[in-house]
Amino acid sequence: MLFVAAAHFYAGDFQAALDAADRLIRFRPDKSNAYRFKAAALAHLGRIEEANEALNMAYQVFAADF
Repeated sequence: MLFVAAAHFYAGDFQAALDAADRLIRFRPDKSNAYRFKAAALAHLGRIEEANEALNMAYQVFAADF
């Protein structure tokens, strides 16, 4: 699912990337890259506050990865 989120993101389909990242977070909340793709997709969609929240959540849970 991470590769699906990445593929959509790099193809410029940010809503699909966000949807895939959300699915991955539901099924595998231990994957920090899902939160990064979620935050980046939200930012590209102009949803800056939500992107900031996603990054803050990821940082709190995965501080060592940042």
